Amino acid sequence: MKRLNIAVTGLNATNNPAPGLNITRSIRKEQPPGTRLIGLTFDTLATGAYESSLLDEVYIVPYPAEGEDALLSRLVEINKVARLDVIIPSLDAEVNLYSSLKTELRKLGIHMLIPDRAKVQLRSKQSLYDFCKRNNFSAPRTRIVHEFSDIEHDKTIGYPSVLKGSFTDAHKVDTLEEASIFFDRLTKEWGLPLVWQQFILGEEYDVVALADEKSNVIGKVVMKKFALTEKGKAWSAVTIGDKNILDLADAAIKALGWAGPLEVELIKDASSGTLYVLEINPRFPTWIYLAVEAGQNLPLAAVNLALGKKVKPFHSYELGKLFVRSMDENICDFNVLCNLTVRGNLIYNNHKKKKK
Repeated sequence: MKRLNIAVTGLNATNNPAPGLNITRSIRKEQPPGTRLIGLTFDTLATGAYESSLLDEVYIVPYPAEGEDALLSRLVEINKVARLDVIIPSLDAEVNLYSSLKTELRKLGIHMLIPDRAKVQLRSKQSLYDFCKRNNFSAPRTRIVHEFSDIEHDKTIGYPSVLKGSFTDAHKVDTLEEASIFFDRLTKEWGLPLVWQQFILGEEYDVVALADEKSNVIGKVVMKKFALTEKGKAWSAVTIGDKNILDLADAAIKALGWAGPLEVELIKDASSGTLYVLEINPRFPTWIYLAVEAGQNLPLAAVNLALGKKVKPFHSYELGKLFVRSMDENICDFNVLCNLTVRGNLIYNNHKKKKK
């Protein structure tokens, strides 16, 4: 049987965790025989790179800011060694790059389930408000900020409000002074423009969905957030059934003409009950393993769809499944870090270990 080599990006698991580890965990749970899971990271200290129980190999790739040519060149090098079959990009900043490289990577025998770049742009933080207005989705008032004076002189957003980086990170601000502090912080970390958004008080929900190349919905799971980090990430949540949210996910996929994983972040206004779309993310969420435990292994389904296989849609999932995120530590020899830094890769040989 031919070995199946699946690469996943986004290996950090900090207080602003990336989805990569839980994507690999999902695939590992029901992996076909001969599967090899490969991590791609631009950070030698990415915590997930040292998860030898989940990953068989790890390779360093360029930072997204280095652009398409640098990424393609490195993937060509990696592919000569690792013979990649599927890549699942799991960071917002990477999806644009991988989408643009879809044709070139397909020539190398590398498959992805990912929409065209123009469709990725439609749901970007900068374009989301207009997209929602065109498609009759409620969304908080939003302004794209190119310089701090845009905030100083604006009278439409008000306080409290939320200031967001172009790809990730968000901070609630209650005053102009706080806005100034977080404007500087977000600009240094993510660059301009930033997104300034009306603050909505209410309960937060997420829905993850997966669509095939024809925008047919393969599966979807809704969760309600219980506890959040300071960056607004769910630290605990439970699966629920909410027809309005499920229908909204269907409508978003249809409006976008989407293919691949999608996460819609929502808030239900405490006073009116209106569902507001906060973000539409072009990837699996960090909490994707909750969906797997609820009965929908969407990452594995995405792999099979990318390979052109037929996948039966999921029609239900288990309600009341709770997750509570925890912190853990990996212990390894220092030479593991040295190998990743100097050689640009780690080979864990997990398959050999399993045969002993």
